Amino acid sequence: INEDDPACIVTTSGTTSLPKGVVHTHRNLVEIARSAVFTMKGIGPDDRVINLLSPAFIASYNTWLPFLNVGAATICMEKFDVESCIALVMREKVTHLILTPTIWRMVLAKDFPPGSFPSLRLIGSGAEIMDMTTLRNIRERVNPNVVQIYGSTESGQAISCNFVDETMGERAISVGRPTLNGEFRIIRPDGPLSDEMPVGEIGEVYVTSPATALEVWRSPELTALSFYEYEGRRW
Repeated sequence: INEDDPACIVTTSGTTSLPKGVVHTHRNLVEIARSAVFTMKGIGPDDRVINLLSPAFIASYNTWLPFLNVGAATICMEKFDVESCIALVMREKVTHLILTPTIWRMVLAKDFPPGSFPSLRLIGSGAEIMDMTTLRNIRERVNPNVVQIYGSTESGQAISCNFVDETMGERAISVGRPTLNGEFRIIRPDGPLSDEMPVGEIGEVYVTSPATALEVWRSPELTALSFYEYEGRRW
């Protein structure tokens, strides 16, 4: 098996709501495992994470691959419900819990006092915008250490992260800074990748990293629309 051979096909619907398969290579998965260790800020063999996502979604790989990489434990949920998730955190002494803001609001709707999860060291959130009320409640009732992650199925890895010490004030709803080996460019709408916008101006976001996907499965047309080669890298 070559490192650039296909390893998995991950589903995404993007803004079209039409499912398509995105092909990731073995190299991509290794990069996901490496970059997420950086994002999680020092996970090790004693850590434990819950994965409630199907391997059909890229967030699943960003959850369990870094923990596998360092010899830590992943506890998988076959079917998610809030009460079972909370019980699992307590019973298995979970140290890391990564959920979407919508699911965090479902968890916060339950009646539990602050300090109910002493094993938790880090909270993660992604896939949608985190509002200030939810962020404040997570910090007060669950754990103050919250990271917010931004990425896509095509980018593979979390391409940026708002780290614990940066999720403050005006930066609280930012997508954060590029993660390990990730890069952003803000490009003039419909312009080439060389046409970067000045600081403070609005444009289209282009991202690249070693985990960028290979192609859209059996669709050269969508592949051409989704990916761009520039300066020897895939965007």
